[in-house]
Amino acid sequence: MLARTTQFHFSMYAGLSCLQNYWAVVLANAHRFLPCFIFFFLNFIRKLLLVNC
Repeated sequence: MLARTTQFHFSMYAGLSCLQNYWAVVLANAHRFLPCFIFFFLNFIRKLLLVNC
């Protein structure tokens, strides 16, 4: 029982650290994606405004 619990905690920890690494990579590359994202986002808002007004 104890071994199973330890294994569960270890797998959870491994998953969290993997997720943390993923976010680190995403944040490290954010400055590359950000201009494109902002451009698309502003375009999207402009289309919404054109539709509504």
